[in-house]
Amino acid sequence: MYIVKEGLLQAVQHRSDGIRVLGNVSSGEMVGELALFDEGNITKTRTAAVVAVEPTVLLVIMNYSIADLAKKHVEIYEKIKEIVRRRRAQNMK
Repeated sequence: MYIVKEGLLQAVQHRSDGIRVLGNVSSGEMVGELALFDEGNITKTRTAAVVAVEPTVLLVIMNYSIADLAKKHVEIYEKIKEIVRRRRAQNMK
């Protein structure tokens, strides 16, 4: 999982009829979280890609850090899970 520290990313889906822009990801927002929370997806199929639209600095959050976060800061972990639920619902549209 990554958190945008500085810069701007654009989330896109590559489809047979072209590229669908899903939205922008700016400072303080995260990407890559869907793969971490998709336990049923063994192949870790991506729902989107991100492209930097300006110089960007990312913070990397390792998988084991998320497990640690779930134990130590349940409220933050639950907020991340809620963001994942909303993004999954949005991707289904």
